[in-house]
Amino acid sequence: MYLVDFKTFRKFLKKKGQFDKPMPVINELPCILEYKDGDKLLGKVELINLEHFLFLIKYPNSQVESKNKYWIRGEEWTIKNGEPVKNLVL
Repeated sequence: MYLVDFKTFRKFLKKKGQFDKPMPVINELPCILEYKDGDKLLGKVELINLEHFLFLIKYPNSQVESKNKYWIRGEEWTIKNGEPVKNLVL
C-alpha cells in the first residue's frame, strides 16, 4: 500500500466504483475504513476525523489539507525501471 493524497485516493476509488456504494456506519474513531473489490483490498483510510472526510467527499475540489491518511494498492502504480511512479494505471 502507498500513502497518497485525498485527490489521488478519490480519483482511483471513483474509477473503481467504490464511492457509489453506501458508506458504513462509523461508531468509534480512530478507525480504518477499507475499500474492497471482492477479496482484493483496493484502498483504506486511517480515519481520525469523520467530518473532515465527509467534507472532502462532498467538496472534492476543496483546498483543505486532509487530517486523515489515505492508502491505495501498490499494484495500481506505473512501474518504470523497476520503481513505482506516482502515475495511476486505471
